[in-house]
Amino acid sequence: MLQGACLFLALAIARRARERTHHAREELIMKVRIGELSVEVSGAESPKFTAPLLLLHGLWHTAAVWRRWSGFLAHRGWACYALNWRDCDGSSATDSLLEVEREIRRVIAAMAAQPVVIGHDVGALLALRTAATARAVVAVAPIAPHPFSDAPATRLVRPALWFGRTIRAPRGARGRAYFGEPLDADTHESAVLLRTLARDAIDIAPTATPTLIVAGSADAFVAQSDVARLAQHVGAVLQVDPDAGHALHVERGWERRVGDVHRWIVRTLGDPLLALREESDDT
Repeated sequence: MLQGACLFLALAIARRARERTHHAREELIMKVRIGELSVEVSGAESPKFTAPLLLLHGLWHTAAVWRRWSGFLAHRGWACYALNWRDCDGSSATDSLLEVEREIRRVIAAMAAQPVVIGHDVGALLALRTAATARAVVAVAPIAPHPFSDAPATRLVRPALWFGRTIRAPRGARGRAYFGEPLDADTHESAVLLRTLARDAIDIAPTATPTLIVAGSADAFVAQSDVARLAQHVGAVLQVDPDAGHALHVERGWERRVGDVHRWIVRTLGDPLLALREESDDT
């Protein structure tokens, strides 16, 4: 019994330590604007890499959803830039997926070095569409649009999808499965944008850019067969996590997943990625 109490106390202390570390890292986040988009910047604790990371959130989320990953990766030497394409009231800043993509391209062009782009959900779709401008791409639980899927993930909000101008985030069991945790803000998506994702064919070109697609086998909104078809089309490496759903970047086990992503980027890009560290070691 005493051993059980000691274990419980040790776990509680470790949890509090992680929470303090998380809050301390949040205080280090700087918010800036690049073009029309706001960006949360987490500087590398000890810069090691020549490429920054550009993080793209998914439907109904904001840049804040990436703070766990940004903290983890900044601690390992990455400069992280998490984009937010929402207005102050939480609504989508545009009805057009192409306009969001254009703004992302402007951000990439304004960055000091070509980034590695990481996206989740529709952010993963946008990462794949902008792959030619990136050093590498990591698409986490990407929405598979037509023609890769006959039932895109945005069908989860039907029939509300076909009415009104904005759609509130799904709630209840569907919301928990889609987001993995309570949303960080009361956000709304453009119904026009959602209808585009649900019914229009969206072109994604094959790419020579190193690309990793990470999917969860328990994803209730994107079929594994659709993700496999998408990965084969673009020429991506596909990793399927047997324990994850759609929100695998925040669900239990996210530390292992971001660690796997970190190692894949370093192994794939190799020595040129580490040039900054080597130069600093020589001085």
